[in-house]
Amino acid sequence: MDTHKKLLDSQIFRAALFIPIIIGMCLLGVTAYANSNYSVCFSSDCINIFFTLYKYPLSIMGLGVPLSAIAAAVHRSEEASLQIRTSQNQLEETLKQNKFNNYIKHKEEFIELLERIELICNCKFNDPLHLYKKLFPKNSYQKVSFSTHNMDYFNFLPNGFLKDLKSDLWELVTILYDAASGHERLMDAVFIVHGMTRTLKLSRAKETQHSVVSNKLIWPDNFSATSFDNLKYIIQSLTSFSSFEEPENEKRNNAMALMKAQGSGKTKFSNMMAIDSMASGIDDFL
Repeated sequence: MDTHKKLLDSQIFRAALFIPIIIGMCLLGVTAYANSNYSVCFSSDCINIFFTLYKYPLSIMGLGVPLSAIAAAVHRSEEASLQIRTSQNQLEETLKQNKFNNYIKHKEEFIELLERIELICNCKFNDPLHLYKKLFPKNSYQKVSFSTHNMDYFNFLPNGFLKDLKSDLWELVTILYDAASGHERLMDAVFIVHGMTRTLKLSRAKETQHSVVSNKLIWPDNFSATSFDNLKYIIQSLTSFSSFEEPENEKRNNAMALMKAQGSGKTKFSNMMAIDSMASGIDDFL
């Protein structure tokens, strides 16, 4: 790794300064030896003769000044380049550290969200990290996105995991609010709820695991209303945390139309009562 060097420690600067001086002094010595007839004289003629005899050695020695100045400029340029590279390396390390910290912090906040959901919905997420990876499949220590995404390179498609959960939720809404929902459709509602809880890897809270007859339904007591409300809350929390934008779709539009229809509240209550009666003996079919 490049390190800072003082100007006098630079070999280029030393060469630029001392080589002309050494060559000039050698040539000065040779010239002085060849012209050994000396006397002390400070007249203008004597001075002119001195500079005439020694102008080449003195000129060569004088080259050390501009050459050392050029070497000093090169040294400053190298030092500036080194400082820039050092700053860039420090910035890259800082960015890497920030991404690492953001990734860890994001996962911690996600787990805290699941813990709050567990308290509100009386359930347990068995694999929080698996769920995190489903929502943010490309997140890593090197790259962090706070918006949910798919594995496709350009993120053109919405997150498939949340899209499927929303689709199942709208299907459940359709069954609950549709006056034409028959026995098979109402039974489908039980399987949809069970499938969603398996997808989310949910289990019962410890305090309720042995307090009811059903062993497979997460919320067997008042099954339809509790399951619908809790699943809706869970999915809304996940979509809000991950900034998921649901694309426009026909299933959603149909479900919302049924919710707004006249007498939809009575239809929902009636269908929920029927679903609760079916769910009481559903364990053998799950």
